[in-house]
Amino acid sequence: MKRSVVIFVSMVVFVLSFVLCVSAEEIVVSTGTTFINNVFDPVKEPLKAHNLSVKILVANPTDALKNLEEGKAEVAGASLSLEEWLKAANKAGYQVKDSNSLVPFKVTEEDTFIIVNSANPVASLSKDQLKDIFSGKIQNWSEVGGKDMPIIVVWPKLSSGAMTTFSNQIMDGMAITKDVLDVVSIKDVSNMVASNPEAISIANPEKFPEKVKVVQTPKISRPLTLLTKGKASAKVQKLYDFLKGEGQKYIKH
Repeated sequence: MKRSVVIFVSMVVFVLSFVLCVSAEEIVVSTGTTFINNVFDPVKEPLKAHNLSVKILVANPTDALKNLEEGKAEVAGASLSLEEWLKAANKAGYQVKDSNSLVPFKVTEEDTFIIVNSANPVASLSKDQLKDIFSGKIQNWSEVGGKDMPIIVVWPKLSSGAMTTFSNQIMDGMAITKDVLDVVSIKDVSNMVASNPEAISIANPEKFPEKVKVVQTPKISRPLTLLTKGKASAKVQKLYDFLKGEGQKYIKH
């Protein structure tokens, strides 16, 4: 009896040791802050139960495409439709070598918000008002029902899908004013708006500081898209299945 117990325990230890030695399947994804903050960071721990891990190569949408085409990443991600993504890359001076080989996978839809300092009495802005503010045509809050104070446009240096979507859906291709208060990336805008009563910017969904409020505007929405070259590999398909299933409860929408 004792011998049987010893054999059983030994077998359990062997099985556990084998399981622990099996490393997770790693997928290299090139993407930016939206996917990192809203998708891959929230699912990092749950993915372990599925023997998957994601290694991130941080990049703007154009560089993410480059990394995919050059084989540095297995998957590229951006908060853009494939059509908008290709246009943005072309505008940035990068021509995709074989667009027909790119296979998109939509993870979810995400809204872009317009935020101002909570001390600002302005509660809503139309598309035309947004266009005039972000192009620099309107330069004082009093012109849109606010206080008599200059408007400060906060704008990220690092390109993102949210910025491209805003330019396409609100600005209709019109350039953003060059007179901006710049920050590194879109994840930095809310703190800057909180520190400046005159500020306005775009933002991804997040828990905003107390001194920041969301302004009512026309809906600005975009798909969160992942790309592969050709058909997704087995491990990438495993990731996709997780993201569209169990992963939806962890993703920040």
